[in-house]
Amino acid sequence: MSRVRADRYVDKGGSGSPLFPNGVRVTGVATATTFDGNVTGTTGTFSGNVSVGGTLTCEDVTSIDSVGVVTARTGIKVLAGGINAVGISTLSGSTFFTGGLAEKYENAGTTLGSQPNNPLSDGNVILFTGNESSATLTINFTGVHSTLLNGETASFTAIITPNGTGIITIAQVDGQAITIKWSGGSAPSAGASGQDIYTFQILKTWNRSIRLYHIWCCC
Repeated sequence: MSRVRADRYVDKGGSGSPLFPNGVRVTGVATATTFDGNVTGTTGTFSGNVSVGGTLTCEDVTSIDSVGVVTARTGIKVLAGGINAVGISTLSGSTFFTGGLAEKYENAGTTLGSQPNNPLSDGNVILFTGNESSATLTINFTGVHSTLLNGETASFTAIITPNGTGIITIAQVDGQAITIKWSGGSAPSAGASGQDIYTFQILKTWNRSIRLYHIWCCC
């Protein structure tokens, strides 16, 4: 086997790069400061940043695994399979749903009197199925203060079985009592049978270090 040992290759004139018209085959690591032209192959591994000035087209890719942030400057189009996001999703601008919208709700399986604390992460609709035994009830919405920013709002719907006596008279946000602004100017009376439905609209008017809210409710 022939072997050529040299520290540097240049063209015949000694001032340019040599040409390899039949290509170059490298079985080890190839290091270059720049690439000019097409790069083809089956596998590429990059330990540093990769910048693409044109369009990056990926064919037959079953998954993309990123440990950092993926940024798309002009939008993301998902043609099938949907989007499964874990954690808080922040959508800026107008949001349009052209199909059906399914929402998580909390089936408490008990009374509001037994479960006054209700996290935002459990859903914005809470169903209480037990007959209330207390005339005055307190509902506390938790996980709201750490989630909402100034100028943001959250809506909760509480469905209770009043049993002719139970009325929600106190609403709290993370343990802080907020004066309820009732639709019509006064709190409703308890239903004698069936369920009563309360809809609370919480508006945050200050930052995360200072708790200032307004609550409107209709029943």
